[in-house]
Amino acid sequence: MKAKSIILSLIFSIIILTVSYSQNADTWTLHKEVNGIQIFSKTVDCHIESEGFHQQFVMLKFVNTTQLNQKVKWQLEAWYSGQGYDSKCATCDKDEYKFDLIVPAGGILEGSCDIYSESKLKIFSKFLNFRTDVGLERFNVAIIDVSPN
Repeated sequence: MKAKSIILSLIFSIIILTVSYSQNADTWTLHKEVNGIQIFSKTVDCHIESEGFHQQFVMLKFVNTTQLNQKVKWQLEAWYSGQGYDSKCATCDKDEYKFDLIVPAGGILEGSCDIYSESKLKIFSKFLNFRTDVGLERFNVAIIDVSPN
């Protein structure tokens, strides 16, 4: 009888954890807030069968809480683990990872799985259809400037 109770408790715990994880997988997390601009992130698995595209990204969402159009300039800092990366920042101090965008007053700009969408609004995390040890370890959106536009 005790074993049956333990098994039922384990099954119930697994179900609760699965439901909790599923709900959190679609939740935006506040990364930082600067001068009325909120930057959120969430991890998304992107599958586009027609393109053979199976990758995981960290999507970025910029929210302008002010009544002015805001120009945001930032540097993407991304650390990858795996062969050849040695946990060093792969994008720091590289001009091609300096971005800017204009977020309309009260507006929202966010990344999507669309392969033609703004690449600056998503950070490559890992391939989902290849066995590789390379993957995003951590990231930072280093704000250079936020100013009215």
